[in-house]
Amino acid sequence: MSQIHPVQILLDEHRTIEGVLDAFEDALLRLDRVPFPTQWFSEALDFFRHFVEGCHHNKEEELFFPQLRKAGFLEPHESGVAYLERIQKTFQAAAGSDRQAIDAFRREGLDYVRFLRQHIRWEDELMHHVASLPQREEEIQRLQEGARPPQFHQMDEETYEKYLALAEKLSGKRSSG
Repeated sequence: MSQIHPVQILLDEHRTIEGVLDAFEDALLRLDRVPFPTQWFSEALDFFRHFVEGCHHNKEEELFFPQLRKAGFLEPHESGVAYLERIQKTFQAAAGSDRQAIDAFRREGLDYVRFLRQHIRWEDELMHHVASLPQREEEIQRLQEGARPPQFHQMDEETYEKYLALAEKLSGKRSSG
């Protein structure tokens, strides 16, 4: 089998998400020292909403988690969406330099960072377990095919790559390739 194991795709996406989370947390902690970076936060929220909550979580939900949910191992991903909705509610006022709104934006943002980091750690453990289970080559091929970007949230390959590039930009990393 020449393709990457589909669980590794999710684990790699977790590392990408963590890079953006690190930068997001740093930006939240520096809000008192810099003018509110409206454009940067707008792009970060777009990444979290579309890449994390749309593409990535849909892959997990539809491809890997049905059998685990039946076994009682899973909590739904709706919690992340609720965090983002609370952050988005404070964003416009914070962008207008309202001090209380900036404080609320920081608080909600840091809560999301903590939540998502914990969630990723838990999923990493679960994914390592899933990857260690014996699977037929046909099942792995089905998962590989299903993990392609067009299957999730109407995200085609070009859009998927755009979000990976945005993650690099937000996290300050440069492509090595």
